[in-house]
Amino acid sequence: MNRKREIAKRCVAFALCACCLGGTIATNAPVIAEAAISVSAATPVIRLDTASCELKTTAQKYYLAVTVTPDRGTPPDAVSSNPDVAVGKYVKKADGRYLYEISGVKEGLATIYLRYANVENMLSVKVGDETGTVNVRIPEGATLRETAQALEQAGVCSMKEVFDASNSSAFDSYPFIASITNADSRYYKLEGYLYPDTYNFWKGQNVQSVLRTMLDNYQTKTANINWQNTAGLTKEQVMTLASLVQRESTASDRANVASVFINRLRSGNSVNVYRLQADSTMYYPYRAKVNVPSQLPGFQSSYNTYNITGLPAGPICNPSVESIQAALNPANTNYYYFCHSANGTSYFAETLEQHNANLLAAGLRSAT
Repeated sequence: MNRKREIAKRCVAFALCACCLGGTIATNAPVIAEAAISVSAATPVIRLDTASCELKTTAQKYYLAVTVTPDRGTPPDAVSSNPDVAVGKYVKKADGRYLYEISGVKEGLATIYLRYANVENMLSVKVGDETGTVNVRIPEGATLRETAQALEQAGVCSMKEVFDASNSSAFDSYPFIASITNADSRYYKLEGYLYPDTYNFWKGQNVQSVLRTMLDNYQTKTANINWQNTAGLTKEQVMTLASLVQRESTASDRANVASVFINRLRSGNSVNVYRLQADSTMYYPYRAKVNVPSQLPGFQSSYNTYNITGLPAGPICNPSVESIQAALNPANTNYYYFCHSANGTSYFAETLEQHNANLLAAGLRSAT
C-alpha cells in the first residue's frame, strides 16, 4: 500500500477523503490539497460529515474548494479559514453535496472551520506536498509522557500541548473519556486511551487533531470487545488493570500475570497479600526512578501500589488490545506472586515460600 493510500485509510474513521498535492503549481491549474488526517471538534458535539478539499490557483493565488456532504441533510452554516469570520457561501451540487470556496489560503498547515449553529468542526488541511509529514511510532505500553515526547521529537506538537490537551474537556465527546469520574485523581485523563500504533502526522499539526486520531484508533480497535468480566470490574478499571498487565508481562504470560492481580484483588487478604505491589506503578507518571526530574527529590507517586490498596486511579500506560483481553479473561490460577528473570523467563507462585524460591531461580536474589 503506498503512502497516499495509507494516509487516506487513516481518514476513514472521520469520514474524510483527501488527495495529495504534488508537483509544481501552475496558474489556473487545479491542484489537489492533502486534506485532513483527522477532524477535531471545539465542542462535545461531533458531526461526521464527509469533506474533501481541492486546492486551486488563480493568478498565483490559492483558494480551497471545500465540498461537504452532510450526514444530517443540512450543510454547515459557514465554512471558513478563520474561526471569527462567518464566510463561505455555498453552491449546492448534485448528490446532496455543497461547495464552499475559501480564498487567501497560504502554503502550510491550515485549519478550516465548519460551523453548524455555534458548533464547529475543525478540518486540518496541508497546503503543500508530503514532505511535511512524519511517521511516529508509539510502542505498546508507552506512557502519555513518552507519547508526548515522541510527538515533540518528531516536530508534530509540543509535550506541553499534549499535557494541557490531555487534561482538558476537549475530548469528552468520547463516551469512554466522558465516563471517567475521577479525572481529578489522575495524572493524565487520556492515559490508557492513546492507542499504540504507527501514525502519520503533519509537522506542526493541531494537538487536538493529533490526539483525536489516536483516540479514534482506540475506539476502532476496542469496538468489538465484550467488557463484561467475572471480577466485576468497570470499563475504567479494566483499562487500569490492562495497563498493569501490559507493563508487567511478556507476550506469552499476559493471562497468568492478570490472574495474579485479580487473585490479589479478590482474595489477597486471605493469604496475607494486601496490595498489588506492581513495580511499574512506583514512579508513575515516570517510567522509573531515573526518569524522575531532579527538581522532584523524594517524589512519591499516588499510583504506587506498594502504598495503596487496590488499583491505582487510572491506567499507567497505553495498553494493547491483547493486554485488555487478558485483563478481561485472566487465566484460572491460584497464583499470588510472579517474577521474571533477566532473559524474560516467567515464574509464578501460589505461596510466598514458592515465590522466594523463584526469586533465587530467576537470579533476582542471592542465596546468602
